[in-house]
Amino acid sequence: MAEVKMTKAQMFAQVVEMAKAQDRQDIVEFAEHEIELLAKRNSADSKAKAKKAAENAELAEKIVEFLAGADAPMATLDVATAVGISTQKATPILKGLVDEKRVVETMEKRKKFFALA
Repeated sequence: MAEVKMTKAQMFAQVVEMAKAQDRQDIVEFAEHEIELLAKRNSADSKAKAKKAAENAELAEKIVEFLAGADAPMATLDVATAVGISTQKATPILKGLVDEKRVVETMEKRKKFFALA
């Protein structure tokens, strides 16, 4: 049987239960505080991810608009330069657009080119 890993929050919850059984209020308070900190950090992470996803969605629309006006397939560097972002940021956005079938990817001499689908 595969062993299921516990999260930190689950681990601290068990510590709280054991500490309550031993009547150790100091440990209970510490573990509950740690659980609160984990919850706060997780909510901040999800807010940051949502903000980044919104920014990437805007950039994806700019890329689609640029490719709509292009007369030939464009390399990643050309797309990134036209939109004003780095190739490192453009690459995953373009991959997402290819996955969504909004953009078509072609290879020529080991170089990727992108065009509107």
